[in-house]
Amino acid sequence: MRFVKSLILGGLSLVPLATLTPGCVENESSFFIERALYLDPESDCTFEVDLPSYPTGTLDLAIGEANETGSSYSIVVAAANQLQALGDPDLLRTETSYIRLEGAEVTIEGLSGAPSVGAFTVPLSDTIPPSSGADPGRTPVSLLLVPNGAIEEEGKFLIHIRLFGHTLGGTPIEAGEFVWPLEVCRNCLRVCDLEAFPPCAFQIGADYAHSCALYGADGCDKCADATP
Repeated sequence: MRFVKSLILGGLSLVPLATLTPGCVENESSFFIERALYLDPESDCTFEVDLPSYPTGTLDLAIGEANETGSSYSIVVAAANQLQALGDPDLLRTETSYIRLEGAEVTIEGLSGAPSVGAFTVPLSDTIPPSSGADPGRTPVSLLLVPNGAIEEEGKFLIHIRLFGHTLGGTPIEAGEFVWPLEVCRNCLRVCDLEAFPPCAFQIGADYAHSCALYGADGCDKCADATP
């Protein structure tokens, strides 16, 4: 399965957590975030569910500060559905075990004195297929975890994520919590390589090595000073 998605951060609206549809049943064994998906830095912005995983993230505040846009952070995860397929064309029985995502609850917890961020909900509309044999159905899902300017101080954070939605049979369903460790810093992703860019636009400021040219007018000064 292949998936291409452009995430326009400025166009995403955040819904207060209190608007979450009540009555969702947690089903951690059947519906869960499996892992974050890591793109090869040389690839285009195409996500597949069999991409390598990575265990923790990095947000560099310096890029957002240099461009006066604020710094945001997003990842793409493999969301898994282990509900068994129930459809049977011979019996004219439709498939109801697909999961239609409605959103993700996000809470940002600051560690060691770092400030926490109030909980919010990100709307989603992805669909996860049911399992096939012993393998769960999987879909890449883009998640905005830190809205522009939500974190402005360096530190260590834990981002708590919980997907929710409903099956095509109309049953509300909620995934178990997925926790993402995030290191927030300034200038820690900067390199002197002018060709170093993350694969996708929404990853600017996050996780990958970044050309010093992205750090504003003075971003490459230290590189010039180091040249004999």
